[in-house]
Amino acid sequence: MTKKSEMTGLIVAAGQELVCDDCRKVMRHPQEYVSIYEGGEPPRNLCVKCARKEGYLWFTGLIVVKEMVCDGCGRVAGHPERYGYIHYTCEEGKPPLRLCEDCSRARGYLEWKKDERGQVVETFL
Repeated sequence: MTKKSEMTGLIVAAGQELVCDDCRKVMRHPQEYVSIYEGGEPPRNLCVKCARKEGYLWFTGLIVVKEMVCDGCGRVAGHPERYGYIHYTCEEGKPPLRLCEDCSRARGYLEWKKDERGQVVETFL
């Protein structure tokens, strides 16, 4: 018998901390996380990076072509700004999120990495 998984994308509550059950990263408000319920087990809470690795969510960084309204703050972003496109793969009927750079950064979808030339750049996970 297989376990039925349910997943919900959430934001850490103000003044609270949550630890990812996979990588042990501490998440704080307003970062997003994914809560996974499997059968009668207690929920697993994953940071967005771990949730992506396990296939619970899909996201990418894109460039605005004309205009885009951020689903996080309501700001209108224009070309050539970057934005995050987030899709929760296990939530049927839930529309994808489009987040401006500021909201993507605040929710944990942007991080600093070294590129192949050794320069530190901000990139979508």
